[in-house]
Amino acid sequence: MMSSANSIIVLGGEEKPDSEKDEWHRFGQAKAVKINFSTGDLIAEATYCSPKEVCPDERPSVLFKSGTLAGGRLYACTQTEVLILNPGNFAVERIWSHPCLNDVHHVLPDEDGGFFVVVTGLDLVVQVNQAGEIVREWSTLANEAPFTRFDRQTDYRKVPTTKPHQTHPNFAFRLDGNLWVTRFHPRDALCLTADRPTLPVAVEGPHDGNVSGGKVYFTTVDGHLVVIDPNAPAQPEIYDLNTFGAFDAPLGWCRGLKFLDGDRVLVAFSRLRHTKFADNLRWLKKRVMAIKGDDSVHIPPEPTGIRCFNLKTGKQEKFLNLEKFGMNAIFSVL
Repeated sequence: MMSSANSIIVLGGEEKPDSEKDEWHRFGQAKAVKINFSTGDLIAEATYCSPKEVCPDERPSVLFKSGTLAGGRLYACTQTEVLILNPGNFAVERIWSHPCLNDVHHVLPDEDGGFFVVVTGLDLVVQVNQAGEIVREWSTLANEAPFTRFDRQTDYRKVPTTKPHQTHPNFAFRLDGNLWVTRFHPRDALCLTADRPTLPVAVEGPHDGNVSGGKVYFTTVDGHLVVIDPNAPAQPEIYDLNTFGAFDAPLGWCRGLKFLDGDRVLVAFSRLRHTKFADNLRWLKKRVMAIKGDDSVHIPPEPTGIRCFNLKTGKQEKFLNLEKFGMNAIFSVL
């Protein structure tokens, strides 16, 4: 049995056999795997399908999006549910859902036994108490009250998609005692609980925001790591992970982030696929041009997996291909 120090938990999903193009139809089941990072061996895995009553009626898509490992529990989310799991065997201990949940992207526990939920489909973040009641709501659009554009009487779990989103919030984190959330379209992080300037992530749309040593480390979907000191937000450190090796194709859609030590980070990449909203992949043409010099050239995509980068040496040290375990998209590495 391996030591827990070598294990990682990865959250994501497995595509349907027919691999539908639109993401709100594409995934057949949520998947969690525990991997020995040193050997690449599978330790444990679990799959989950949301019940029909909390899904769209036709061709629903189910996968785990971003989660949190805290207090001996694994907090995970599907597009319409929050799950609390035992991280040892992935046994489900609690499931919470609500009609306002649509395209949920992240769940973060609070300090009182409840949790925060990033409801991407409604440009919303909610706080849920231990009893399962929503006690606070924040719109992620400036100067807009929650549910200004949405109907409180609608069960949004039954709505396949509300795209295009205004801000597309992705990931919640705490900084200096306040709650923040990353926003894809404004390319920044917004403080929800205090009047603070936003943290600009100008390179591309951010996904995860992890705090370490007083700085915030953001992944951007095109494969950058942007490090921002809140005291000097206009002077970020920027690492282009696409340059950390002689890669033959864009690395993929970049989301999850985990620190191994002061220099090495694990970053999750999902294989690139068709998207209806072409502007979300505006960066892809730039990457293809950089590799081939012609953005019309077809390049076979890199597989879904976890990459270990050394920020000091500027090199990729390891790659774990997780498609062999049926993991076709990754949102979190924990």
